[in-house]
Parts: sequence; structure tokens; C-alpha cells
Amino acid sequence: MAAATVSLILLGFYWTGFLGKSDQALFEAYFEPYENLISSRNTDFSQLEEGMQLYSAAKYAEAIAAFEKYPDNTSDELHFYRGISLLAVGRVADAIADFEKVRSGMYHQQAKWYLALSQLRAKQRSRAVETLHMIGAGDFNHQNAQELIEELQ
Repeated sequence: MAAATVSLILLGFYWTGFLGKSDQALFEAYFEPYENLISSRNTDFSQLEEGMQLYSAAKYAEAIAAFEKYPDNTSDELHFYRGISLLAVGRVADAIADFEKVRSGMYHQQAKWYLALSQLRAKQRSRAVETLHMIGAGDFNHQNAQELIEELQ
């Protein structure tokens, strides 16, 4: 009888959301790969073309292998798209390392969002919240960041 009562109480907490969503469930709800903005016609980014074609086809493991062939390992674009690919295949620590290297340029706002998702997936909830707080009004995915903060606290 006592076990049944406890089970009903826990079930009630689950249904009301008291226990909240797991970090993995939140990650899955918010993760969506970023669109490919690198044009193959742009000669500055021709070295990324093979990796970006694979990325666009959602062949993330193959894209990672292609990205890792290129000698210019300092490109924000390379770190950003490789980071998303790494995150998509579950190599979270490597994804975090790539997103932390994107400090400026076109993808720095987006990298903060994906860094927070990576930290969440790595079960670093407090670090994810800190990173989400760095996403300011007008930044990429600000509204989603605010919603996610509320769900995490």
C-alpha cells in the first residue's frame, strides 16, 4: 500500500513537471544544426567545400573527417561547423573545445548557443546556464536561451 502511494505521488510530480525535464531531453528539444552559410562559390572557403557538402547532407561523421583534413585549423568557420558536427555525433567534449575557439567573427553569437547546448549535453548544467546568460538581447537565439534558462532553474 505504501509503495503504491509513493508511486502515485511520484507519477503526479512527473505529470505536473515538478521533476522537470532531463538535460538530455532539453538538449534534444533545442538542438537543431545550423544552416550552411558558406558558399562554395566563395574562394576563401573552398577548403571547406567537401566538409560543408557532407554537413549539409547531415553526414556529420564524414563531415568531421573532411574538416580534419584541412591544414588551416584556426578558422572560426571550421571550428563552428565542425563543433556542430561533433555535437551531432555525440563527441561533446570535442564540440565544446571547438565552440570555445570561436571568439569573434560571423559565428561568435551562434557558437555561444551551441556551447551552452554542448555543456547541457555534457551534464554541466551550471556552466550551460552561465553561457546562456551571456547571450544578450538581440543575439542569436536569445529567446530560446531565456526559455532554456527558466527550464534549467
